[in-house]
Amino acid sequence: MREELALYTPEQTGEILKMATQTLAKWRMTGEGPRFLKFGNRIRYTEKDLLAYINDNTKQHTGQ
Repeated sequence: MREELALYTPEQTGEILKMATQTLAKWRMTGEGPRFLKFGNRIRYTEKDLLAYINDNTKQHTGQ
């Protein structure tokens, strides 16, 4: 059985991360932020990559 692959637009991703889409665009240019897919001129983020980005940036204290 095939699993569904959740894909999010930059606008949806901005809502999830509480970030401006302009910030996401800057991050794509600088190699920061979550991994993304590019289909022609369309950008998409997978749920798996967003969760990984959130987990990688979860800290116990500000000194990390």
